[in-house]
Amino acid sequence: MMKVLIDSELGLEFFLYPADNVGIGSIHSLLQPGNFSQVERCVSDVFLRNIRFLGAKLNDNTDGAELVTQAHTIFDRVIQVTSDCIHQAIASDYQSFEGAIESFCAQKDGIDIIISNSPSKYINFDGPILTIQQFAAHYFEELYQLPNSQENYLDSVVSLTQPQAEKSFIPFSSCTLVVPAGIHPNTYYKYLQQGEMDEYWNWRN
Repeated sequence: MMKVLIDSELGLEFFLYPADNVGIGSIHSLLQPGNFSQVERCVSDVFLRNIRFLGAKLNDNTDGAELVTQAHTIFDRVIQVTSDCIHQAIASDYQSFEGAIESFCAQKDGIDIIISNSPSKYINFDGPILTIQQFAAHYFEELYQLPNSQENYLDSVVSLTQPQAEKSFIPFSSCTLVVPAGIHPNTYYKYLQQGEMDEYWNWRN
């Protein structure tokens, strides 16, 4: 099973912003049951402390325990921050102290991939550091071994998305890729693979 760390900033995005788009390029899609069934989705202690603090500030100074409990039911595992990780972060040439702590925790815990909207924060991590869009493309290619000619393969398993439909689905083994209405799946996969869905939506709108 692939072990991924969802960084603190991205985890907070899940709690702070509504699920307007549950397409593959959102944190909400990553946490939809069954979308990434062969992935262990981890967060760090840093994230839990952040949402506890936010819960206290946003909910009439309660202790934020409700958000922490909710996080434990959503994510698969919490990586503990150790004193060694903190000392390593302090001694490192970090751009983000929080990012450095999570980098060393991920390294120590054997995390395969860090998922972040700000990959440059994780200069101390030896593995891949991907956005959600890049991770989704990597996930489908690695776990489900897509053929080299993805466009021909997609043409063979799905037709053009119907404009009136809310979603169309491309089956990859036991996994399902959600394609927004009005986008040809080949085009969606191409932009998803390049991590350019934001530019694509700007062009469409």
